[in-house]
Amino acid sequence: QSTWGNLRISTQMEQPTKRARTADNELGPINPKLLDPENVKRLSEEYLTKAPYPHCVLHELTSKEFLENVKEELLQLQGHYKETDLFKVYQSPDFCNIDMNPEAAKQLTHITQLRDALYSPSFREFMATITHSGPLSTKTDMAGNVYTQGYHLLNHDDVIGTRKISYIIYLSDDDWKETDGGSLELYASVEKEGTKIPDCIPTARVLPLFNTMGLFTVVPGQSFHAVQEVYSAEKKRVSIQGWFHADTAPEGSENASLQQVKRFCDQVAGPWHSIQNPSAAVALTDDLKFLEQFGVNPVYLKPQNIHGAREQFQSQGFLQLQKFLKPTLANEAFRALVAADQLDRLGNNQYPNDHSGMLSNQWERVGPPHIQRFMMLREETDPSKADDLAKILSQLRDELVCSSAFSNFVQAITGVEVASRRVIARRFRAGLDYTVATAPDTDGARLDVSLCFVDSLDEEKNELWDSGDCGGFECYIRAEDETNPEVVAVYNHHSTRGLCAWFAC
Repeated sequence: QSTWGNLRISTQMEQPTKRARTADNELGPINPKLLDPENVKRLSEEYLTKAPYPHCVLHELTSKEFLENVKEELLQLQGHYKETDLFKVYQSPDFCNIDMNPEAAKQLTHITQLRDALYSPSFREFMATITHSGPLSTKTDMAGNVYTQGYHLLNHDDVIGTRKISYIIYLSDDDWKETDGGSLELYASVEKEGTKIPDCIPTARVLPLFNTMGLFTVVPGQSFHAVQEVYSAEKKRVSIQGWFHADTAPEGSENASLQQVKRFCDQVAGPWHSIQNPSAAVALTDDLKFLEQFGVNPVYLKPQNIHGAREQFQSQGFLQLQKFLKPTLANEAFRALVAADQLDRLGNNQYPNDHSGMLSNQWERVGPPHIQRFMMLREETDPSKADDLAKILSQLRDELVCSSAFSNFVQAITGVEVASRRVIARRFRAGLDYTVATAPDTDGARLDVSLCFVDSLDEEKNELWDSGDCGGFECYIRAEDETNPEVVAVYNHHSTRGLCAWFAC
């Protein structure tokens, strides 16, 4: 259990009848220059001109000394590690609950002063004026976040309940650089089939510079943003995240990113192709001979091992066959992907370029990024124009995974009869690509098969992949059941470049 410090905030104590006001005036530590009429006028005019949607950054929100004290108090709190398919972050308790524990409130005086100032009538009026948002409610909604190396928040539009303005107060080190990662990414929206979705590449990035406050209006299908992965091994991206609320939910909430994810089915793989004479009991002699000659590890082709694999699959619901290909063929794929990553300067905590991975015109970028982002090898691949990674993956896709022998082998080791298949070759670029949890787009059962490759040829990298800490794993989640959620996670030994096949049963 990871922590920041040892101070806990209990929410079990009785709520005080009245919150103490800040000492001298309701704005307390807020820089009074921000509310100067000329500055308010300038911010209000500039706010609407910003791309890809209205936003701004306030500089010198408070004195440096005051915010250093806020940061010190924040890092003394008990940080809760949180990870889902959307984010990986340490988060503090909600600061609206500080007053429930008088002892904690005494030790978090600067955080309390900042909170009260931000949600004071004067500052809420300031926020409403520069963002053209209309009246804001008195609801308090803020907490601390810490992102360390590899931590992130994927693309979404922040539409939940009555949120109106999203803000982030940055407490990171003064010397934070672009190559450290952790920037706030803002995405333009594009129209697709009557729905607004985010573009694959961010239009703007905001560095998490100390004593700045970034903010934007929360709009369904428009305010798409993300927290870029943190690449620095030494620095922590520390911030306070919060929202100002309206009295009612925004119009068009049915088009919010969360609702889009719930409706989305993974339809990027193209049409289904029928499998001739599908049968789990098909004679495999010729098929096994073909698979071994092509380069499949003969251990998995022995009848007793096929029987054992089938029993395991029917008992547990999944299989993981490590070292599935013979070393000669597997190493060819490994060398190609390592060379591709080196050419694109990907991995090893390097700062990635948004356009990395376009090794040739054989690849296309797939989105939308609030649901997924990866590179996909085009179905029609021209060997004369393809890069080495495209060549080996297209060969494995077209000659191995799309073969009838492979389909029959899949049926044999699972005991599942399949009627059709579709196959894609994907490349997940370190620090850029992912998929979130989505439902399959078939009415009946579907069998997922992934043949994966990563750079794990030395012991240190092999241990890192096995740990699951560097991502790249596949996670299968039982359909939503709030009373009894069950999750099955498969941490793949090889999992970021390769082929994914779907079989309809």
